[in-house]
Order: sequence, then C-alpha cells, then structure tokens
Amino acid sequence: MSEVEELKAQVRKLPKESLTEFRDWFHELENELWDREIQADFKAGKLDRPIITEARTEFATEYNEEARRSKNERPPRMKLSREETLRRMQTFCERKERFIAAVRNGRNQTQYP
Repeated sequence: MSEVEELKAQVRKLPKESLTEFRDWFHELENELWDREIQADFKAGKLDRPIITEARTEFATEYNEEARRSKNERPPRMKLSREETLRRMQTFCERKERFIAAVRNGRNQTQYP
C-alpha cells in the first residue's frame, strides 16, 4: 500500500471532530502553498505587466462578447400607436399593482394577470 493509500485509510477512520480539524488544517496548508507559488512566480517575473495586460484583455473580450449576446437577445421594441400609448399611460398604476401582487405571490413576472 502506498503512502497516499495509507493516509486515505487513516483519514477515513478519523472521528468527525478530528476530520473537521484535519480538513481545516489541510485547507490552510493548500492556501499557504499557493501563496508561496504565487510569490515565487512574482519574484521570477512571471507576473509582470504583460500577463496583467493579457488578463485584462481576455476579461474585456469576454465581457464585450457577453454584452453583445445579451443585447442581441433582447426582443425588439414595440412601436405603439398614440392611442395605445395613451391607454397604457392611463392604466399604468393598475398594471403596476397587479405586477407587484404577482411578485409578492411568487408568480413569474411575465404571467401576472
């Protein structure tokens, strides 16, 4: 049996309280090792301006693509006649109250009466 297999078997035998303590310690160890790796990469110059610029460019590209997709998914605006616009303005308060009641009742907002 390898060392890792032995450790796994021992961890499985731990009582709940000890397992919680072990898990917390192991999590702290992982964070500490990750911090050391980042510090070493920074000192070695691996995290200088070009990588930051690359990350910002990648983020901006993803953000712009998401914004473009969201914009394309919007339904087209309805063109209303003057009469329909006036009718909607006059019934706005009533429609608003029905919408609020629907939201409070947990119904889908597009399905309010």
